[in-house]
Amino acid sequence: MKPRAVQTPNRVESVEQSSLTTPAGRHAGADLLRVLATIAVITIHACVWFASASTLDSAPYRVLATLSDFSVPAFVVLAGFLLARRYRDTTPGLSFVWRRARRTIVPWLIWAPILFGFTLSTGQVASGSSSVWEWWASGAGHLYFLLIIPQLYALFPIWPRRHRLPIACAALVVQACLSIVRLYGPTTSSWFDVVTIWYGFLLFPYWIGYFAIGIAMEELIAGLRQHGGAFWLGLFLTLGGGWLVLTMTYQGAPNAAYAHGTGAFITPLLPILVTGLAILLLACPGAMTRGWGALRRWVGVVSRYSLGIYIVHPIILYAVAMWLNHLLFVNVVDGLIGFVSLVGITLALSIALSALIARTPLAFALGTEQR
Repeated sequence: MKPRAVQTPNRVESVEQSSLTTPAGRHAGADLLRVLATIAVITIHACVWFASASTLDSAPYRVLATLSDFSVPAFVVLAGFLLARRYRDTTPGLSFVWRRARRTIVPWLIWAPILFGFTLSTGQVASGSSSVWEWWASGAGHLYFLLIIPQLYALFPIWPRRHRLPIACAALVVQACLSIVRLYGPTTSSWFDVVTIWYGFLLFPYWIGYFAIGIAMEELIAGLRQHGGAFWLGLFLTLGGGWLVLTMTYQGAPNAAYAHGTGAFITPLLPILVTGLAILLLACPGAMTRGWGALRRWVGVVSRYSLGIYIVHPIILYAVAMWLNHLLFVNVVDGLIGFVSLVGITLALSIALSALIARTPLAFALGTEQR
């Protein structure tokens, strides 16, 4: 997609407009946010190893994992933002839903059995029937994300094209209320609680605020540029949201367990951090990417294969962690070296495997076309 022509001769505005897109027509800020979210997902899973180590202080890794919870919500924001940009002047038909869903449901059908066999063989899932049922009912591990996105894709063709900011605010309120009820509401064994509380994270209403923010982001960006202060607003929300998610632990909530694991991505205060990061990177891509030079190509590669990285990285991370085991849990210095190595090597090998698969007829397994 080519950038829209700038209707003013102002040189500064022209430079800012050109910085919004990469040479291939991609949005530079969106690519960078996707890369950060991809690395954050790997970081969360890597932190599990270190937070459970008896020879290391687990606090830093728990903090890092908590701050990395912006990752999956950021993917949802990007889905809404990029769809709104692509279909700015048109309304997609039913074929759009099928094409988009095929990029997520087909990979889920392929990789869920593979991941199940892997988790079962490594002892990460017990062989008992209840554990197996829980794993599948929860969306097949981290692949649950591939079941959420198609629901939001199906909403997009009927999403109102006007008043996007008020709609986004309303959607965030709905999402926050559902999250509060999930944490503080009474739980029973009724089917309603099973659906809305136990497995609510698999349903689009718990993510609709993030999606709405993405769709409204273009309108929000235009308003922020007109009145100024986009960078400072984004920075304030990012820092403030980060502080809130660290200090608000929900330990007093009756259902505090739902604030961890997959539930950590839909806690009531996390949208503040996610919105701040989205404003920083989507509204101020020039400020965020200025001087990145040689990193531009690397960011583009990671962004292109982000879905493949997301899908395959747990298997690779486990193998690398076992290989680096002698560096992981010795002392603070070795632990830091091991952690950085674990994340870096996992990312590199996940990129390589995703790129390799994308060059074969099996590219559809990663939701892409053969390159």
